[in-house]
Amino acid sequence: MKSGRQTDAFIKDLWEWTQSQEQYKDKTTLIIASDHGRGTIPKDTWRSHGDDIDGADHIWLAAIGPDVKPLGELKSKGVIYQNQIASTVAKLLGMKFQNGKEIGVPLDFK
Repeated sequence: MKSGRQTDAFIKDLWEWTQSQEQYKDKTTLIIASDHGRGTIPKDTWRSHGDDIDGADHIWLAAIGPDVKPLGELKSKGVIYQNQIASTVAKLLGMKFQNGKEIGVPLDFK
C-alpha cells in the first residue's frame, strides 16, 4: 500500500508540474507503464519476477494528456503488449518507430 500511494504521489507531482509549465501545459501526454507484472497467485511470489513467476508478463499502462480520451480504467478482452509502447510514443510524436525487432501496433487512445 505504501509503495502504491508513493507512486501515485510521484505521478501526481509530475503531472501537476507539467501542467504548471507553459511550454508543456496541455501539450504533453504522459505514458506510464511497469517493467514487469507480479502475478496474482500465490501472493508470496510478488517479491520477485521473471519467467518462472506466473503473471510476471502482465503489465499495466496509464496514459494522460491531450492525446488521450479520458475513459477511466479500461478492461478489455484484448491483449496489449509491451512492444507497443515505443511505437505508440513515436506515433504521438508523428514518427514511426523502428529498431530492427518486432514492433507492436501503436495504441489508439482516442
